Parts: sequence; C-alpha cells; structure tokens
Amino acid sequence: MLDGPGESQWQLGAGATAVIVLVGVLWFGRRRRLATAERVRKCAPLAAFFSEFSKSVTTERRLSQLFDPAVFKKMHRATLKALNRCVVAELGEFVCMEASTCRLAARTDETGTPHFRAVARCQFKKNHNVQCEVSWKLANANTGYRALVVSFRARPSSSELDVLNYIDPKDYEGFGERFVATMLSNSPDSAFDMMAPSLQSGIGNSQSISIEMKRVVNAIGGLKDRHLDIGLSDARMTTVGPAEAQRRALHLEYVLLGNVRDARVTLVCVFSGLQTLVIKYTFTGLAVKQKTVVVDSSGSPIAAT
Repeated sequence: MLDGPGESQWQLGAGATAVIVLVGVLWFGRRRRLATAERVRKCAPLAAFFSEFSKSVTTERRLSQLFDPAVFKKMHRATLKALNRCVVAELGEFVCMEASTCRLAARTDETGTPHFRAVARCQFKKNHNVQCEVSWKLANANTGYRALVVSFRARPSSSELDVLNYIDPKDYEGFGERFVATMLSNSPDSAFDMMAPSLQSGIGNSQSISIEMKRVVNAIGGLKDRHLDIGLSDARMTTVGPAEAQRRALHLEYVLLGNVRDARVTLVCVFSGLQTLVIKYTFTGLAVKQKTVVVDSSGSPIAAT
C-alpha cells in the first residue's frame, strides 16, 4: 500500500479540488437565484398592469371581460407591451421587437381557481427564440391578480414545431367526429349547458371544454407526446339562421401554445334545443391557410372547404 509524500500531496490536491468545486457550485447557485430575482424585478411593469386591470373592473365583470374579443385584443396589446419591456431589460439590443407575438391563455385548476398565462415570443438577431412566460391567478375577489411565475428560456428557432406538419390531411375529417363524440359522451341531454356556459359567471365550464379539446387534439396522429397546450382565446354566444328560425350558437377560438407556431382552432357549435345540429371548425396555421369542415350531429363530415 502506498503511503508517502506523493500520496499525501494527492490527497491534498483532491481535497482542494473538491473545495473549489463546492465553492463554484454555491457561487453559481447564488448567481442564478440573484438573476432570477432580478428578472422578476424587471418584469414588475407586467405585474403592475394586471394589478391595475383587476382594480379597474368589478368582480362580476372581471372574468367575463376576458372573453370579450375587444377586451382580449386590448389585453393582448397591453400584455405584449409590458412583456416587451421585460425582455428589453433582460436582452437589450439582441431582441428584434417587430417579430414579437403574444398569447393569453386561461385554465382552471382542480380547486376551481382560475389561472392565466401570457406567453410572448421574441426573435433573437442571431436566429434564436426567447420565450418569456408569465403566470398569475385570481387569488380572491379582494386581492385580484397576483403574479406567480416569471421565466425566460431560449431555444433554436428550428426546434419549433409547425403543428400542421404533423397532421395527416385525412385527420381533418375525423376531428369533428371525435370532438362531437367526446363532448356528448358524458351527458348528451345537457350538451348545451356543458358547451355554452354563462360567460358572466366564470370560466370553469369554458375551461372544461379546453381540457376535452386538448385530449381530442392530442389523440390526432402525430401529436402524441408533443409539447402541446390549448388555451381558450375567444368565447361568445351568437345566433345563426334567418329571423324566423334563429338558433343558438357558440363561437370558440383556441390557440395552440407551447412548441407550436401560429396555429389556432375555431369552432362554431349550433344548437336546436339541447341537440347539437352542426359543428363547423376551422384550423388555421402556417402550412395551410385555412381548413373548414362542417359535420352533422353524428359527427359525419358534410362539407369541407
């Protein structure tokens, strides 16, 4: 067994290396925590915006306003502006602001608490994407919106998915059938109540549609195990048909979030009593300008344009 000056020097060297590595890990962790705190601080304008928004509307109007198209557009612009300030503070001149986009999504957790998320994508001059995500929730009627998470992450733009590259054309025809079957399988007699919740009272029922939509879309070939999230961006009640035969209809628009670029699904659900008569859905993305399919109450395609 070796036991001499060489062995002692080796042990001292190994010990010194371990100490250096430990100090480096602690220093890096501290730098990372400080950097995260600084990013949150720099995104204070966004938290302030939502704080002011929650104070500017009454409790009864707050959630319903999120589903008003005009309010949504206004919030998109304001959110994008606030997010841009955050990203500029973080990345400076490396960001090409003209390429920025913003999406606003909402969901309800298992306790029924509404959560909202703003996602902004900004283009690096070096052809990289930086995604800034901000999440907040409606804590209660008194405190309004509270920022929860602010995060930045970068990835090569080539890693983004064009969702339409992963959907076979024949899957379009099956989409309506699957959606109808999914939505009507649990409670056919209360289809309208399930699919057309009161937009004045909350978003719980609306977001149950998002959950079903995500399940249906993920079932389409090629999208399994992809980073896919669906956010409800527009929901409104309307009527269709001539004046003497008006029928209730529900217009829904979803945006596909995550590693998906500029894709959205629009559904128009027409009801007569509690029976769904026609569902028309439009899938819009980069590879195809627009695909519209009309299906009957059984989900069978009637026409496609």
